[in-house]
Amino acid sequence: TYLYALAFVAAAFVGFSSIVVAIRQTIGVTLSRFQVLLARTDIELGFIVVGLSLLPMLLSLFALPHSLVLQTSSGIAALVLVLWLAFFAYRYRRATSATFPKLAWLHLALAMGVVIVLAWNAAVYPREPQVGLYALALSYVLAAAVDTFLHSTNVMLRQNKNGPSEGEATKPEVYISGWR
Repeated sequence: TYLYALAFVAAAFVGFSSIVVAIRQTIGVTLSRFQVLLARTDIELGFIVVGLSLLPMLLSLFALPHSLVLQTSSGIAALVLVLWLAFFAYRYRRATSATFPKLAWLHLALAMGVVIVLAWNAAVYPREPQVGLYALALSYVLAAAVDTFLHSTNVMLRQNKNGPSEGEATKPEVYISGWR
C-alpha cells in the first residue's frame, strides 16, 4: 500500500508542478532555459516515481514469485535512473555552460547511491530483495524532485515579470540541491 500511496503523491506533485509552470507562463514570466530544464525535471521525476511505484503491482499480476517481482522492479528502476541521470547531464550542459556546483556533486553521489542500492536489491545476493529498499529509493527520487521544485519556485518568486534578473535564474549555483 505504501507504493500505491507514493504513486498517488507523485501524481499529485506532477499535477501541481504543471499548474505552477502554466501559471508562470500565464502571468508572463519569462523562463530561462535552465528554469525550463528544472521544470521538466520535476515533472519527469514525478512520472518516473509513479511508473516505478506501480511496476511491482503490474508484475505481480503475472503470478511471478515475490522475490522475482522485486528483483525485476529494482533492476528496471536502476536502469531508468542511470539513463535519466546521464540524459539530465547532457541537457544540463545544453541549458547552461556552467559546471555542476560543488553541492550538486554531493546530490549526484546520493543519486548514484540510490542506483547502487537498487542494483544490489536486484542482485539479491546473499539475501532476498527488500521492498523497503525499493520504496526508500523511490521516496528519495520524489524528495529530490520536490527539492528542485522548491528551489526553482523560490528563484521564480524573486524575479520580476520581465524575466530573470541579471544572471539570477540562469546560474546553477542558485539550485544547490536536488538532482543537479
